[in-house]
Amino acid sequence: MKSRQISIVAMILVILTGIWIFCMILLMQQQGAVIATFEDAYDFVKDPGGLFYVTYLNVVVLTIFDVVLFGMLYLY
Repeated sequence: MKSRQISIVAMILVILTGIWIFCMILLMQQQGAVIATFEDAYDFVKDPGGLFYVTYLNVVVLTIFDVVLFGMLYLY
């Protein structure tokens, strides 16, 4: 039973990682691949947009599930 729970958490992590990669690709297309100057970085930080917050929330959930997975593996 524990191995099934571990595999479910691992699958959730794979899906969350895929969403994160997809969001990062969209952010790079939206913002541009290179932040060359301080002004470029400042413009991005000044107004990151909604996709940035979606990506950030996804990474928070991904980190929580990552901790859960390693805790489950430790107890297994």
